[in-house]
Amino acid sequence: MKFSTIVSLMKNREDKRTRGILPACLLLLILLCLYLPLLPPSLLLVSEEQVLFERVLGEPYCEVDFCHSVNKGNIREIYCLDGQRQMLNLETGYYQSYGAGMIDTPPPEMDLRQEGDYLILSFPANWQERINYIGGAVARHRFIYEDFQMEIGSLRPGKPFSLLIRRRSLWDRWLQIL
Repeated sequence: MKFSTIVSLMKNREDKRTRGILPACLLLLILLCLYLPLLPPSLLLVSEEQVLFERVLGEPYCEVDFCHSVNKGNIREIYCLDGQRQMLNLETGYYQSYGAGMIDTPPPEMDLRQEGDYLILSFPANWQERINYIGGAVARHRFIYEDFQMEIGSLRPGKPFSLLIRRRSLWDRWLQIL
C-alpha cells in the first residue's frame, strides 16, 4: 500500500470523527445564548413570582402611588433605579397628610419640606434588591414607569407584589419566569 493511500484513508477517518463537532459546538452556543442573562437590565413588577410588567431600563426613576391605610392621605414614592447594580432606592416621598401610621420624628439625615398640600421627605440612600408591597383595594396602589401605568390594587387585591431589576435570559423572558 502506498504512503499516499494510507494518508488519504487516515484523513477520511479523521473527517468522520470531527464531522459532528461543528454542529455540537453550534448547538452548545445557541443553548448558552438562551440561558445566559445577556439581555440589558429590566425593571420588573412581579406578584407571586409571576411577571406583571417588564421593560428594559430607560428612565432612571419609577413611582408607586397609593392611599395610606391609616390616615387615608395620598402617598407618592419615587424610586431611583440602578441597572448596573440591579438595585432600587426610595429617594423621595410625597405625603398628602402626615400623621397617624407614619414615623413620629423623621431622622436628621432626611430632608423635610412642605410644598403646597404635600410634605416631602428626601430619604438617605438605602439601596435594596427588591421593594415589596401588598396590593389593597383601599390603598389603590398604582405603579408608574415612563408612559406605563398599572393599577395593582384592583388587579391583585391582597396579594404581594415587588419591584426589582434583573438581567434575564431569553429563555426566562420567553417563559415569563424570574
